[in-house]
Amino acid sequence: MKKLLFSTLLLACILFIDYLILIAVGCSAFKCGAQEGFYCGFYCKFALSLIALSVLGGFFYSWKITHKVL
Repeated sequence: MKKLLFSTLLLACILFIDYLILIAVGCSAFKCGAQEGFYCGFYCKFALSLIALSVLGGFFYSWKITHKVL
């Protein structure tokens, strides 16, 4: 149970760090004068891939901890 709680807490921390990264990228792009094309194109794809990789990595890590693989 402690391992599952730890992995859930770790996933929440990783998603919060992702949130901070997306804020930093968005604010710095706005300061540099990015237009709508940046936010509708690159930024959305970057955000979706970052969050998807974080969630998949968190689930894999949780599965690895709970099933003691490797």
